[in-house]
Amino acid sequence: MDKIYKSAQIKMHVISFLSALVFYGPIASLYRTSVGITFFQISIIEMVFLLLSLLLEVPLGYLADRIGYKKSLIISYSILLISKVVFYYASSFPIFLLERILLAISFSLLSGIDIAYLSKAKANEKTFSYYTGFSMLGLFVVGFSFYFLTDFKLSAFLTIISHAIALIIVLTLPEIENDRALQTKVKLKLKKFKPSFIFICLAYGIIFAIVNAVSVFIIQIRYEQLGVVLNYLGLFYLLTNLFGAFGAFLYSKTNNRGLGYLFVLAIALLLIDNLYITVIGAMLLCFSSSFLLPGFSYAQMKETEGAPAQGQRISISMIIKEGAEMITYFLIGLSSKGGMKTSLLLAFTFAITAMFLITSFNEFDVTTNKKIC
Repeated sequence: MDKIYKSAQIKMHVISFLSALVFYGPIASLYRTSVGITFFQISIIEMVFLLLSLLLEVPLGYLADRIGYKKSLIISYSILLISKVVFYYASSFPIFLLERILLAISFSLLSGIDIAYLSKAKANEKTFSYYTGFSMLGLFVVGFSFYFLTDFKLSAFLTIISHAIALIIVLTLPEIENDRALQTKVKLKLKKFKPSFIFICLAYGIIFAIVNAVSVFIIQIRYEQLGVVLNYLGLFYLLTNLFGAFGAFLYSKTNNRGLGYLFVLAIALLLIDNLYITVIGAMLLCFSSSFLLPGFSYAQMKETEGAPAQGQRISISMIIKEGAEMITYFLIGLSSKGGMKTSLLLAFTFAITAMFLITSFNEFDVTTNKKIC
């Protein structure tokens, strides 16, 4: 049985790596704006994505408990592959919106199910840090390749290939003991969760929104404002994700989230009109978030492990997290009408709020019963 668990963990790490190979990532925002999509329209698309994710969390979580986690992973990665094909052909607002709708369906079914599957495979905190680390490694490969690969269509095509391979590996995942369909419907309420866990979900929702808005969208436009040419975007993308991968590796060895506080400093550095400081801020953002993001998966596992309808419980925690994420993202996007600096200033304020919540309410330590921050 240990061999089955080990095989499941290794394959999930490889899947995490392959699904992170979004080769058009370094210029995704610039490509959208080049075909006439504004940053505010991008924010609207992301709002629809987050809202749909929010609405689908519970029903798809219930579906996952009914059909089993492996089947859920297969469906999710199949839809994810289709979304990459749609993005390959996208050139207008409706098609970009369709791509995000498919992505929302895929992510809503996947969210928490990968964690639940790994939990059934006897994963621990180190396993989750490796899971995040392999994703960071994929981003590192993307950044390195983009320095030589600047053709968008080819980048999008290679993304389809990597996700097709990921789907093939998902099909070979072993069946895990107790990964069975749920036979009875379980009614879950917020009062079933610890109040501290609810605050943690809110805090991580804010953090995920900031990381997504800043590292995926705002930073690309910020680089363009500072005069960075296309080839160097790949180099900067490589450097930032290299620091992210290093942070994930360092965290896996120390289990210390103290460096996560640099997250606030990273946002502050991005406000400065200097290219070198902006690059340092972007690298620090990826580095510090590597110490924060695995904490949510571990908190989910500790709050839901051994409980009936684990998929539904994880889905409810994702609803809390994504609700905060959606509101935060919308406000950051709305503030972009006042310029990128206005958006960054708001992100800075949100970052301070999130770190305060994590410091005040986090009970989920890795090795002791003490708070982890």
